[in-house]
Amino acid sequence: MCGIGGIVLKEPSYINDSLKKISQSMFRRGKDDQGFYLFNGIKQSIYYGNATSKESILYHNLKSIDSCLLQSNIGFTHRRLSIIDLSPKGFQPMSFEHLTIVFNGEIYNFKDIRDELKSFGYSFKTESDTEVLLLAYHKWGKKVFPKLNGMYAFAIHDRKNREIVLAKDRFGIKPLFYSYDGNRFVFGSDIKAVLSSGMVEREINHDQMRVNFAISACSGKDTLLSRIKNLSEGNYLSLDLDSFTISKTTYYTLPKYCENLKDQNFTIDKIEEILFDSTKLRLVSDVSNGVFLSGGIDSSLVTGIASIHTPGIKAFTLGFNGIDCDESFEAAANAKMFNVKHIIKKVSPIDLTKDIFDVVSAFEEPYPSLSPSFILARSLKEEGIKVSLSGLGGDELFFGYNYHSKYRFKRLLEYLPKWKIPTVGKFLKQVEKYSNIGDLEYYFYVKTIFNDEIINKIFRENRTTFSVFKKSYNSIEDGKGLKTIQDLDMKWYLARHQFYRDDQFLMYHGIEGRFPFLDHRMVELSYNISHDLKMKNRKLKYLLKTLARKYLSKESLSMKKKGFILPLEKLFNSELYEFSFDQLSDLKKRGVVNNIVIDTKIAEKKVDTLVWQLVTLEIWYKLFIDSFKE
Repeated sequence: MCGIGGIVLKEPSYINDSLKKISQSMFRRGKDDQGFYLFNGIKQSIYYGNATSKESILYHNLKSIDSCLLQSNIGFTHRRLSIIDLSPKGFQPMSFEHLTIVFNGEIYNFKDIRDELKSFGYSFKTESDTEVLLLAYHKWGKKVFPKLNGMYAFAIHDRKNREIVLAKDRFGIKPLFYSYDGNRFVFGSDIKAVLSSGMVEREINHDQMRVNFAISACSGKDTLLSRIKNLSEGNYLSLDLDSFTISKTTYYTLPKYCENLKDQNFTIDKIEEILFDSTKLRLVSDVSNGVFLSGGIDSSLVTGIASIHTPGIKAFTLGFNGIDCDESFEAAANAKMFNVKHIIKKVSPIDLTKDIFDVVSAFEEPYPSLSPSFILARSLKEEGIKVSLSGLGGDELFFGYNYHSKYRFKRLLEYLPKWKIPTVGKFLKQVEKYSNIGDLEYYFYVKTIFNDEIINKIFRENRTTFSVFKKSYNSIEDGKGLKTIQDLDMKWYLARHQFYRDDQFLMYHGIEGRFPFLDHRMVELSYNISHDLKMKNRKLKYLLKTLARKYLSKESLSMKKKGFILPLEKLFNSELYEFSFDQLSDLKKRGVVNNIVIDTKIAEKKVDTLVWQLVTLEIWYKLFIDSFKE
């Protein structure tokens, strides 16, 4: 929906220029409007900037932020992507009595909450969910979170209680980063925003660099920059303006596994009921909606249900020429069964390499792959789409990955006498290496791209990366079987990788992503379903596949999971070879990795996953270290 940022100082200073830089860094997150809020300890005011709409300036009688010459303690900025209530009434920052908010996201049940607030005597000036959230916080304070069904990251200045509150949704769908040094507090929707303030040192977090190389994304609350932290999912942060100290509170934790649901028909009906309603809620907007449609079950289910709520909705599929992961045939077969306008964007894999600077800039970490969602988002933008639904979350909630089934065999091997292991089948032998390690360690290794031997050689070290990852998730109880695995899917793979990637890549093109499977009711239902039922007859995602028979084509139901794996070494022409090895030469000059590794790769004259990881590391340095130097 938007981009938010802000600066809070222990002692007042002139922060206007820093706020404007934060706002400018987020221009892709919201090109429809721009607003500023300044507070000097006595007076608060809302201002416009160079990207504020004329309608908002006139409606709110705003003054330019450049006209404010006073020093301030607190400043907020907001970049708006208008989704609900497109009028200037929905302009942010928004104030009510002693509260001022900047908000990124959507509250899907805002109409129900608005009706409840009206029963308490509240009246509303807008049709926006921002105003509902603001007044709901006014009514219930920090007890508001259980009432919210949505994805959100917001900041509130509470002048009455003299505090700043930052909050993030239950599962961390919307991003929010901050930096705090005891005298300054800076926050933003992405890392670039925090860096753009000019108030944060660019100190590399070498532990998290190892994690990035190992599993392609940082872990827990940490980022690649030691001074910048990620606000964890289901948490709010309070900054006391008197003591200028921060405290963090977890308001939501993942459910405990009950495994109460064992009846197949009842459980499938419940999944369909929630998915039907959550999809309906996520189609509420005042702009054009679309849906990502692959040939797989999750996105096809969402598309089928969305087409019932919104007949003729546009469904987008990315097709690939010349590689095995193309699913456009299966997607087309499904689209014929739905009332949708199907748009297939065919690309060559080489096209995906042309946006690599933008991809790294968006993901804000080295990225060892090429993202099809980045190109697909561009197609949606060309079609005038501002909101897109996808099937993200289906695999994680209903056990759709091979490592879910492998885990069950891992547990089986742990109970077998060692002398019997040589007699078991080929598949079990492949799992044998995981049989005597904990659940956290198992998860880390099945997600590993580069092992410690390679990482130690790259960084001239001799230590383990798993210990860093384990420390990030010490709140997750090890040894709880598939509960531990699903917790990690939720808290790392979704929260730190998938959500952030999709949010950044979509928002780069001015599009908001919504995920019907990640409704909190569906997550809580999933944790209540028997593992045996989720993988009945040893079939991954058994329940969704059974439900899908009602909606999907035979072609899609019989399709094996393809995933997206690009054969990098086959994609690169001479121009891209030259580009890649130019980046390696630049990286070599920095002295941040073992140059022997770079020389070896240059001598091999081929581009593989490690080369691409090193190429994107160099691009990351250029974008996030060099570009922010004074």
